[in-house]
Amino acid sequence: MIVTNSSDSRDTDEPNHGDALPSSGDAASRSGDRGPRGNDRHRGERQPHDDPARSHGHGGRGDRGGQGGHDGQKRGDRGRGRGGRGGRGGRGGRDFEDDKPRVALSPEILARLRAPIEDGNFVVFDIETTGGNPEKNGITEIFALRWHKGQVGDSFYSLVNPGIPVPPIVRRMTGINNAMLRGAPTIHKVMPEFIEFIGDDVLVSHNTIGDMKFLRYFAERHAKKPCNNFFMCTHLLVEKLVSEAPDKSLKGLSKFFDLRAGDLHRAEADAWLTLELFKVLSRRLDDRAVRTIEAGIRLQGDLESAARLGWGIKPDALRNLPHGPGVFYLYDHERRLVFLSCAGSLSREIAKLERYSQVPRALLRTVLRSYDIQVQRMPNIFAALLHECEGVANSTLQYDPVDWHQRGVTTFYISELAGATRLSVGHVAEGARYAFGPVRDRKFAHELLSRIATALGTTIHKNSVVIPPGAAPAVAALLQGTLKDLTKQTKRSLFSIRMLWQAARRRELRELSATCAKLETVTDVPKLRPLLDQSGVIIVPDEGTGTWQVHTIVASRTKAVQMIRGDWENKFELAGFGRRILDRINKEHKATEATPLNALEAAKVNATLWWIQTLGQRQDGFFLTTAELAEKLGKTPAS
Repeated sequence: MIVTNSSDSRDTDEPNHGDALPSSGDAASRSGDRGPRGNDRHRGERQPHDDPARSHGHGGRGDRGGQGGHDGQKRGDRGRGRGGRGGRGGRGGRDFEDDKPRVALSPEILARLRAPIEDGNFVVFDIETTGGNPEKNGITEIFALRWHKGQVGDSFYSLVNPGIPVPPIVRRMTGINNAMLRGAPTIHKVMPEFIEFIGDDVLVSHNTIGDMKFLRYFAERHAKKPCNNFFMCTHLLVEKLVSEAPDKSLKGLSKFFDLRAGDLHRAEADAWLTLELFKVLSRRLDDRAVRTIEAGIRLQGDLESAARLGWGIKPDALRNLPHGPGVFYLYDHERRLVFLSCAGSLSREIAKLERYSQVPRALLRTVLRSYDIQVQRMPNIFAALLHECEGVANSTLQYDPVDWHQRGVTTFYISELAGATRLSVGHVAEGARYAFGPVRDRKFAHELLSRIATALGTTIHKNSVVIPPGAAPAVAALLQGTLKDLTKQTKRSLFSIRMLWQAARRRELRELSATCAKLETVTDVPKLRPLLDQSGVIIVPDEGTGTWQVHTIVASRTKAVQMIRGDWENKFELAGFGRRILDRINKEHKATEATPLNALEAAKVNATLWWIQTLGQRQDGFFLTTAELAEKLGKTPAS
């Protein structure tokens, strides 16, 4: 506790926020008078653990279970005012300007962060507030204790006059009322002393991001200095280390770990319970080989802290990266793969990830918790794309590399998966049987998807609509511009004599005819090209060996790759090489086209379509359709 001897807790130059709760002139909250709780805890003293309410804190934060805006919970709901996780819509972190941290880390701070957790200097704290927004609410109570090498040091405590009435919900939950705060010092007096107390130590609390909003706001206004302390949030760490805990509030975690709890929703009790929880989590961090404070901060996953720390990969590993195509892999401190991506130029693509403001937040979180990078050279970008597809299929990445490098083609595709037929807008996905495109105007595509859903009497969910069984041919015909032809063909078949003995088939045709009639109300549909019927060969150079890679493409799927040397055109004409490839394609095309794509095939089809669609921009290879290949070989293409 800090004892204030001033006869008036407010200086003459501080803002007048005390009308609702006028000060009595005695800083009672920071002397011996602590209201109903009494029992001062002085700086440098540690209270005996005889009283569980004093030794372990309270049992939980009831409504606090979520991390601010992340779980839709705010401290204002219970009078505590937890903030959110920071903005989600933008890119990069809050401390960035031109992709560099605004506050450089001193050697002293770096030394603290690189210290083992067991040797770290921590301040475990908690605050109580009147609501969720520091611009409209105030702090009512602060408690903090110093934790170093397994020992509790001095502590800090104060009630705070917020200058506004305490809402009824706060009074009920915390027991803090206007009478208790009337004689307390204002934040103008408390915050400078609290900032002095915490120094550069690493802060620890439960749902720290919301607490930091208040500390930063009032530190800048009343301490005239920023609060830039790094922190370890027990809530974020629980999400990473104890995801199985059903209730991640302090109250829930006290029960889960069998920790003794004291008064609910009071700063001192909360802070002591947070310390006990931090001890448990520190052991779990050690079990995961996370032994430094820096590693713990990276693991908790808050974007701002990770961005201030910068990339965990050693600078030497980022020097002299290859300039050619390939795939790079990012690993965390446990050598687990967290991200991979193909690249036309490995050095340029990896350098883009260092421009934090241009990296999507979800990817930036992943990138900043990586500790190692490995690269694999590839002969060309197409080979790198296919290798990426295989890598993604064999891992559990949280971020799809296609969403980063945008090497994909947006389509309308019809898929059959889990017993449902869907029409979707996006990259070709698992279960796809038809795909049409390319779609260049996503806004129009979603509007068209909505009109199709309305015609079929269904609704859009995200980028997809469930369509009736058997409707796929009609929807495909609509997108290809052949709906009228399908309608006529269906009616002719329906009234043919042979249908008299095929009741099931007649029923299917009636349903198809009805679907065609519904879709005829959808007008202004651009004629799109079918994309899952492309067959031929992709020929790309391998500059490392001086050879050519010949990829056989059947119904837009990559089937085989062969290597040839010298002039590939001559090779195709000699010894029947080209004819054997063409015969194989013609033999497999129909059977392959009728088969839904599996997940790996869908990824490779997406890569293949992108490569073919953008070939004119790159000119780094050749794509010959079966018709072009047959013409080159002087052979009539199969129908």
